[in-house]
Amino acid sequence: MVDTLFIRGNLSTVDESLRRLRQDNQIFQSGQSSKLDEINHGLRSLRLDIQSPSGNEATILSSLNFESRLARHEAISEAHARTFEWIFDSALSEWLRSGTGLFWISGKAGSGKSTLMKFLADKRETQALLEEWASPQKVAVVPHYFWSQGTRMQRSTRGLLQSLLYDIFSKDQGCIRTICPSRWDAVRDKGADASGISWTESDLKLALEALAESQVVSFKVCFLIDGLDEYGDEGGENENLCNLFMRLIKSPNLKFCVSSRPLNVFTVTFRECPSLAVHDFTREDIAHFAKSQIESHSRWQECALDETQRQWLISEITNRSQGVFLGLTNDDTFRDLQRRLDLLPSSLEAMFKRILDSVDKVYHQKMAGMFLIALAADEPLELEVYLHHEDEYEDENYAIHRPIGPNPFFIAEKSLSLMRRRINARSQGLLEVVHGGVMFLHRTVGDFMRTKEIQEFLVAKAPRGFNPEVSILKAFASMFKSNFHRPDVNEYEYGLQQKAQSILTSWESHRFGPS
Repeated sequence: MVDTLFIRGNLSTVDESLRRLRQDNQIFQSGQSSKLDEINHGLRSLRLDIQSPSGNEATILSSLNFESRLARHEAISEAHARTFEWIFDSALSEWLRSGTGLFWISGKAGSGKSTLMKFLADKRETQALLEEWASPQKVAVVPHYFWSQGTRMQRSTRGLLQSLLYDIFSKDQGCIRTICPSRWDAVRDKGADASGISWTESDLKLALEALAESQVVSFKVCFLIDGLDEYGDEGGENENLCNLFMRLIKSPNLKFCVSSRPLNVFTVTFRECPSLAVHDFTREDIAHFAKSQIESHSRWQECALDETQRQWLISEITNRSQGVFLGLTNDDTFRDLQRRLDLLPSSLEAMFKRILDSVDKVYHQKMAGMFLIALAADEPLELEVYLHHEDEYEDENYAIHRPIGPNPFFIAEKSLSLMRRRINARSQGLLEVVHGGVMFLHRTVGDFMRTKEIQEFLVAKAPRGFNPEVSILKAFASMFKSNFHRPDVNEYEYGLQQKAQSILTSWESHRFGPS
């Protein structure tokens, strides 16, 4: 009996020992498994980090790019020979060489601010002066051009910030991980492509401010920002943008050269900044340009003018600075040319009105329709829209009556070329076709067309009950029917739907208010 109890006691002890041993083993295995998981996770992270050091940066860089980013630079006219050279003898030259903060270039409408900013961005002299400022570091010139007639991205804070960050990151991809760590990690962990990465305006501002505070970028930056007055001016947007610039220039590695018309918001915000007014410097530029244009005219040499009279004529054009070129096709005498100059308007608005009055009355209805459509469009519309709209003057319901399928009379290069000439003739050059889109010659033309007097003039000339937004939608419907045979018809339809929604949103906002 005692032996049995002894054996049972030993068995119990052995069982307990085995149970504890199994328990300890499970704990050990669990710990080992956890450690193995940690090791595997670490190896995976290391593998992702070294897998493609440029892949994540390239993805983020691509997410900042947008289609119309470079369009405005390409659309701005090149400076005429021997013009704007004075800028390198002005106060701006010294600021480029050694100045800090912000330099403001102001100028009246049409004074050539955008052409000057493009001139600065492209000239080697600008780079050389900035290299003195940045030494011993390198320097990057980063331009951006606001454009009131362009796409939403071309006239918004979002477009500006994406453009600036894209230019900087493309020059130094190595700084992306430091400036945008959470975004870099997200791309690394998820392998997201560019289409899956969205930027809010707040994200973009934070990234640019982080860049200003960081020392990680390997070069200094001079931003050339053109057309602040072509950026939205509702709800204090201009003031907010100016304040952002003033925060960023606290960095010794960043400085801004900006241009705009002399609006109050800029006059107040930039009152302590160095500045110059373009229209105070361009007299000689206008003289060179006027002389070149007139003397190259085929009839100039036939004019019976002595040297004194020729110099007077060029001087008068320079003094008026209206950019109106004389037509020498009527065998004018010197007195005729004097009278023609005396008839020139003394303001841009008066000049635009004179141009409208010069359009043949036969074309007034279609002229008014074109201008009203251009004003209603949120972005420049394709030339094709105006080509289809032509049919509305013959049949108000043409879009409904048009059969589905290609129209042999449409979209041929010959038809588009003809429509381009019609637009030029009916608008007398106040509308122009740039990269296939129809837009106003200058933002001042659009401002003029929106005045109450000209709006009433256009509405009176247009067909009774004319609605430009509805006309645009009709043209879209006609375009879709005519392009139904395209292999990419689904993408084409989606693009038209997006544009149509934009037109409807703009129309509703105009009629019923933002709500």
